[in-house]
Amino acid sequence: MRKWLIQDLQQNTKRWTIIYFHQPPNTAGSHVSSSPVEIQGKAIRVFWTPLFEQFGVDVVLCGHSHVYERSFLMNGFYGDWSSLTPAMIMDSTVGSLASGKPYRKALNGPNAKKGTIYMVNGNSGSSETNPPFTCPIMLAHDGCDECVGSTIFDIHGDTLTSRYLTGDQVIYDEYSIIKTDFPLAVSKIEDTNPVVFQVFPNPATATLSINIKDSKPFSLMMTDVLGRKVWEQATETAATESTLTLNLKDLGIKKGEYLLSKCNGANECKTEKVLVK
Repeated sequence: MRKWLIQDLQQNTKRWTIIYFHQPPNTAGSHVSSSPVEIQGKAIRVFWTPLFEQFGVDVVLCGHSHVYERSFLMNGFYGDWSSLTPAMIMDSTVGSLASGKPYRKALNGPNAKKGTIYMVNGNSGSSETNPPFTCPIMLAHDGCDECVGSTIFDIHGDTLTSRYLTGDQVIYDEYSIIKTDFPLAVSKIEDTNPVVFQVFPNPATATLSINIKDSKPFSLMMTDVLGRKVWEQATETAATESTLTLNLKDLGIKKGEYLLSKCNGANECKTEKVLVK
């Protein structure tokens, strides 16, 4: 089975890859992966999880544990829970478009294809009383006597959005991953030079101006409220303070609400909400 998976991932040319199977590598719901009796979970972490990340898998979705859990954007966590280090968490934010900080996954550069989300959604039909939720990589979780729900994936081009919908018809957890050709640096670099990122006018009509100053190369990306990319531009050099003006009609950007993000080579991002009238 492992040999088959390697061959399958080697031949995979799809933009997005989601792997799903029954027993998760990490959970703390009706099952707790750190328990000595949970030998299957440990085996998956040791022998299978490195394969997922080697081939750039975006999401690993499992059941087995009768709860909902969702991890940070992870890379390199294969051992016992005590072996977790800060460097294995590539992004510690909630990763939602609404927060202005979706997860970003580079297709090139030193971090190419790195970053995987691990999910457990084993409570579509069964629930668990008082789950411990002690797994250190899990950012979001849901579980109780009557806590049930399902996962919905929406994929539009370079943006994947995952939503956890509870039995009460509430979106309890949501995150997005945006893929970009712009390389992201391995680690954050301290910068004493000020960064400028201003958008005007806002609301905009025919044109939108972006005032930028950054000591590192940067990329700009605009997405709609569903996370679909409508415009992107990257630079290979640092910028002295300058203003970029976009002709919204020429770019085919219609009336509506958008998120405009600027990220530089130190993986520092800032997002502004833009209204086009």
